Amino acid sequence: MNTYSFSELVKKVWKSLVVIIIFALIGGIGMGILAKKHQTTTYTAETSVIISHNLEENRHIKDAQDSMVNADMNMMPTYESIAKNTATADEAHKLLPKKIKKNYSVSDVDNAITAQTKPQSLVMNIRAESKSSKDSIAIANASAKALKEELPKLQSGVGHIRVVNKANENTVSSKTSPSIKKHAVVGIVLGGLVGLIVSFVAISYKEFIAKRK
Repeated sequence: MNTYSFSELVKKVWKSLVVIIIFALIGGIGMGILAKKHQTTTYTAETSVIISHNLEENRHIKDAQDSMVNADMNMMPTYESIAKNTATADEAHKLLPKKIKKNYSVSDVDNAITAQTKPQSLVMNIRAESKSSKDSIAIANASAKALKEELPKLQSGVGHIRVVNKANENTVSSKTSPSIKKHAVVGIVLGGLVGLIVSFVAISYKEFIAKRK
């Protein structure tokens, strides 16, 4: 077994650290560049609609009001499904501006749209996701308008449908993926691990050669 002086040990440790740092930097930079190359940004626009019966007509009969509200709430999951069906997507596609419509098929519109309702709520949130903020806004608003037109045709006895919050620039959120920072961190860790292995192998090989001499 070889013995080392303190100065020799420090020298070996520093060499190993340099190798590990170099590989870690290469890994971090490489993974960061790879993430940047494949990075895309998606934009999600949101609009909201309320679906309910006119309570003013029965304002003097509390039981009737409660009954209508409960009935509307129970129907919201059904309305949510209708907001996502092909007929609504087809109507939404027809309502899109010509410049946007030519870039999307009915299937694209259907895939871009998500509809969500909360328990005990008469509000449905309609979201549209695409690679363009302007397109997402147009698709979300067209889908809300399409739902307003198609829902009475597909579901009898539906209440009033009101768009309460049209999609606009203020309702748009964006998401960029993959994350350069996360990929860089992974690259640094993997690169450092490779550097550690290379350093260990190099030291072991040198000691093996020294013993044979």
